[in-house]
Amino acid sequence: MARYYYADGERQSLEPATDWLAIDARSTQDGPCEREVASLPVSSRLPGGMILVERRACSPTLQRGLETAGAVRPTFRYGQAVLVMLPEVRVELNAGQSEAVTRAIHASKIPAIIDTESTDRVALHPRSGKSEDALDLANYIYENARPAGSSVRFLQIVPKRLPAA
Repeated sequence: MARYYYADGERQSLEPATDWLAIDARSTQDGPCEREVASLPVSSRLPGGMILVERRACSPTLQRGLETAGAVRPTFRYGQAVLVMLPEVRVELNAGQSEAVTRAIHASKIPAIIDTESTDRVALHPRSGKSEDALDLANYIYENARPAGSSVRFLQIVPKRLPAA
């Protein structure tokens, strides 16, 4: 399925970065993959314990183990940069949009937990902890409630932080 997100009210396509693997290294601690992850050549260390490695550095067995453990985050290309999709949604509200956004959150097929809520923004995450569910939730909220903005959180890694290809 083609992935997309909204920016400035326009639908933007996401191009998978199949050569990169983003790993939530914290979620591998004390698990069966911990040793192998610790020995991987890290291309970039990211906030929150995330690491970016070249996919070819991971054996297929390790990749499956990390996916099963929920430790892999999807990666996409944006020009020369790599985007790592996180399981977080941010919704920006204009006056009078709160009720429509709340209805959309509850009507979505993706159960969510609201982390913070104010008159001008809502931060939430899918109960599943999956980044893909966060993207689908953000898109659903935007398409059904039309808030000022509804987007999944991305970490952007620019070329100077990546090894030369």
